[in-house]
Amino acid sequence: YGRTLGYVILPDNTNLNEELLKAGLAWHFKKYNSSQKLSQLESEAKSQKIGLWQMPNPIAPWDFRKVKN
Repeated sequence: YGRTLGYVILPDNTNLNEELLKAGLAWHFKKYNSSQKLSQLESEAKSQKIGLWQMPNPIAPWDFRKVKN
């Protein structure tokens, strides 16, 4: 789709991508990013049921887009 994927680094050098995963507010799209660190952060949020992982059946954005209504 011509998207540019990248990291967002805040003025205090905090990696926003990592912080969103830690808080359970984002998905790690492993198809385009194989970072072990990001995968681990997502797994930890899942196991702690933080953010979107509190929901009984969260649906990944890429799966949601495939659903035909």
